Amino acid sequence: MKKQKNNIILFIAIFILGALTTIFFLNFHTVPDTYNVLWQKQEYETTFLKDGRVFSALFLHMGLRFNIQVQILDIISNLIALIANSTSVYIIYKIINSKEKNKIQKLIIFLGAFLIVFNPFAMEHLAYFETGLMCIGKLLCVLAAKELIIHKKTVIAVLLVSLSMLFYQGILHVFVITSLIFMFVQKSTKKDTIKNLIKMIILCAIAFITAFIVIKICNTILNTEDMRLEGNMINKKILYQIWMVFVYSLSITFNLSLPNFILITFTITLVFLLANKKYDEIIKYVLSIVTVVLSCVIPLFVTEVGSMSARTFSAIGGIIGFSIIVIGYTIEPNKKVNSALALIFAVSIFIINEMSYLLNGFWLYKSNQAEKEYGEAIKKQIIEYENKTNNVIRKVAIYIDKQPKETFNNYPINSFTIKTLYTIYGKEDFIRYYLNRDIEFVIRKKKHYEKFSANNWSEFNEEQIIFENDTAHICLY
Repeated sequence: MKKQKNNIILFIAIFILGALTTIFFLNFHTVPDTYNVLWQKQEYETTFLKDGRVFSALFLHMGLRFNIQVQILDIISNLIALIANSTSVYIIYKIINSKEKNKIQKLIIFLGAFLIVFNPFAMEHLAYFETGLMCIGKLLCVLAAKELIIHKKTVIAVLLVSLSMLFYQGILHVFVITSLIFMFVQKSTKKDTIKNLIKMIILCAIAFITAFIVIKICNTILNTEDMRLEGNMINKKILYQIWMVFVYSLSITFNLSLPNFILITFTITLVFLLANKKYDEIIKYVLSIVTVVLSCVIPLFVTEVGSMSARTFSAIGGIIGFSIIVIGYTIEPNKKVNSALALIFAVSIFIINEMSYLLNGFWLYKSNQAEKEYGEAIKKQIIEYENKTNNVIRKVAIYIDKQPKETFNNYPINSFTIKTLYTIYGKEDFIRYYLNRDIEFVIRKKKHYEKFSANNWSEFNEEQIIFENDTAHICLY
C-alpha cells in the first residue's frame, strides 16, 4: 500500500510540474495550422488521413459528430498531451531509478527523465490541434522501448511502435532515445547491447514500413497522392547531406532555447565523464548521441518532403535529459564536490528549460492576442466597406510592405510566434475564418504592389487595405 501511495504521489508531482511547465499551452491557442482546422473542419479529416494520422482524423471526426467546437477539442487535446507526457516521464523514471542511488542522484535522474519528455524541441508537440494524439504516440514509443529492452517482449514492442505511427510518424526517434537510455542504465554485456541495438533498428524499419503502408492505404481509399510515398535512393549526395545536417543538428535551437544549448550540455557532460575517468561510459554516451541524431536526420532524406523542425528533432532536444541521466548514473556519491557540481549543472539545465517553456508560452499567448485583434480589424474594415457600398468581398490579394515583420512585438520567429498571414499554408484559411466565408485568392496588381512596398508600417492601418469592387487588396506589416 505504501509503495502504491508513493507511486501515486510521484505521478501527481510529475503532473503538477508538467502543468506548470506547459501552463501557457493548456488553454485554446492557435498556430497557423489551427486555422486550417477551424475553417475546414470535416475537410481537414482528409488531410490527416492523407498523412496517415488515422487517430487525429478520428479524434476530429468524433468531436464534430458530437457537435463539440474545435476550440473545446483543442483544449481536450492539450489535456490529453499533459497526461500522456506525465505518464511517459513516470515510466522512464520508474525504470531508470535505482535503490542504490542516493538522494542527490535520484533528484538528478528525475530531472533528466523529465527533460527527456519536456525538452525544448518537444515544446512544438504542444503547438497543434492534434497535440494530444502526438503525445499519445510518444507514450506508445516509451512503452515499446520498455517492452523491448526491459521486458524482452519483442512482439509487443513491434505492435506498440507500429501503433504509434498511426498517431504521428514524426516521433519514431522517441522510441530510439528511450531505448538507448534503458540500455545505458542496464548492466548488460556487449553482446546483449548489440542484440538490443539490432532489434531496435529492425523495429524502426518495421515502424517506418508500417507508416508507408498506412499512408498508401489511406491515399488509395481517398484516391489521392502523398509525396511521403516517394523515397530517395541512398547515394553520395544524400550521404553528404546527412553528414552536413548531422554536424549542424547539435547547434540548432529553432529559436526555442538558448543558442547552442544542446551542444553546450553535450560538451559539459563529456568533460565531466572525462574528468572522472569514465572512459567506457564516454564511448556508450557518444555512440548513443550519434544514434539519436541519426534517428532524426536519416528520415529527412528517405522521403521527398523531409524538413527539419523541432517536433521531428525532439529526440535531439532530449539529449539534455539523456546527458543529465548519464551524469546522475556515473557520479560517485563519496565525491561530494562532484555530486554538488552535478546537481548544480542538472538544476541549471532544468531552470533554463523551464524558462524556455514559459517564455515561448508567453510569446504564444501575446501573439494570439495580437493576431486576433489583427483579424478582427481586417474584418471590421471589410464589413464597413460592404455596408457602405453594397459590394461583397469575394476575392483577396496579399501584399507586403517595405520591411515586413513576420512576428508581432519583434519576437524571435518560431512555430509559436510567426504571423499566420506570413505562411503559405495558413493565410488563406485565416482570412476565411475571420470573414466567415469562402474567399478566392487572386494575383497581386502592380500598382498596389508599388504603393504598398513604399510604406513601412509597424501596426495595423486602414491604408493597408484597398478595395476594388469585390476584391480586397491587403498589405501585411
